[in-house]
Amino acid sequence: MDGKTFRTEYLVFGFALVTLAALTMWWSTALVQWVDGGYARQLLELEHEALNRVVRNDPGDYVLRDLPHRMGCSLAPQGKGQLCPPESVFDELEAWKERRTFMVQGELGLLMILLCVAFWMLFRLVRSERRFAEEMSFFLGRVTHDMKTPLAGLKALLQSLYKGRVPEGERSRMLLLGLEQVAREERLVSNLLTAQRMRAGRQRRTDEPVALSPLLKRLVTERNLLAHGERAYDLECDDGMRVRGDHDKVQSILHNLLDNAQKCGAKEVKLHASMDGDLVRVDCHDDGAGFPPSEADHLFDAFVRSSTDSGASGGGVGLGLYLCRRLAREMGGDVEASSSGPGKGACFSLWLTQASGEEMS
Repeated sequence: MDGKTFRTEYLVFGFALVTLAALTMWWSTALVQWVDGGYARQLLELEHEALNRVVRNDPGDYVLRDLPHRMGCSLAPQGKGQLCPPESVFDELEAWKERRTFMVQGELGLLMILLCVAFWMLFRLVRSERRFAEEMSFFLGRVTHDMKTPLAGLKALLQSLYKGRVPEGERSRMLLLGLEQVAREERLVSNLLTAQRMRAGRQRRTDEPVALSPLLKRLVTERNLLAHGERAYDLECDDGMRVRGDHDKVQSILHNLLDNAQKCGAKEVKLHASMDGDLVRVDCHDDGAGFPPSEADHLFDAFVRSSTDSGASGGGVGLGLYLCRRLAREMGGDVEASSSGPGKGACFSLWLTQASGEEMS
């Protein structure tokens, strides 16, 4: 949605709001006039009735007195008093006018509230649709870039291997580089499928003990192998440490935390698992670009990247950290971020519930 369309929508909203205000004022004026007109008609009927009684010389319950200020016509010669209905009739007429006025004011107030709520909801809907369109545009651009760039590299690598242009001593390193790109593409597709399942409400829920130590060791070994010396991954974790949750979700969270460190240009990444009360805490320290402390919570929003991320180290679509927090909270845990500032690295901490002793046995 471009800026011109956005301005047009707000102009339409502004015109509709002005039109609504004008119609409301016109209607309120018309209703007030209707109440005043009814009041005046009833006064006129009383005056006509008084005149008829004078003509018939049959005052009945009417009394001869000065004309009340609520009746605007003189029915008798000046200074001789006039034939008027009892005061209770005028009191009842005043009460009728007050009830009608209150009813009109209440209806107008309720109408204004309902219309304002309807306009507010419509405005939020349009603004949400605009934001969604912008996010989808950004998302498709990032996904296209993140899928096309590794595929182009893989294609060039395979062509070079096929034509024998890669020296024998470089083949192992080039193959590891290709495997790393394939793994990156696989994790990107996995994140997209996970996000889609979350959006559709079809996310599978599993609650079981997960052996954390073997999972972390396998991830670190695999990462060190595929990094071919460009990055180093270290691990500190006690054997036998277990958490409650879903094995695939825990693995996805850890993969995304390590991917995030790689995208931020980290050369050294340290994983440290420890006990924190009834929880297990896994800290992922890196020496990458870091971020301003004020952005810590904002990083976990969908399609958001740090202001220090120039995209030179792989960028990303802005789903990894969002999925980390969503998946962790589904398992009763959480993920938080901290950094001393740009250029000073970052730490992402994962908390998960410890599996009980009965479950471990």
